[in-house]
Amino acid sequence: MLTKVRPSVGTESPSASTDIAATGGSISVTINGQTSEALTIAAGTSLADLARQISSADMGVNASVVNDGTNYKLVLTSSETGATNGFTINNSLTN
Repeated sequence: MLTKVRPSVGTESPSASTDIAATGGSISVTINGQTSEALTIAAGTSLADLARQISSADMGVNASVVNDGTNYKLVLTSSETGATNGFTINNSLTN
């Protein structure tokens, strides 16, 4: 079973994976009622850096950067399969 995620869409999309994606804030993930520790994001974090930080934070998700042909997007997928591993993104990133 695939996890369906309603994306949060900003008004601007990065045109390169090295573009600044966040100027601060934090992000966490809730899976099966359990919320991960919030990951604090520093000012000047690029989209590629954000993906690396999320993937290495042991939050139960993997992050990657995907080019849609025009812009770059951050894509999160659950580390585990199955309906109980669907997740909610708790986002307070600023940009």
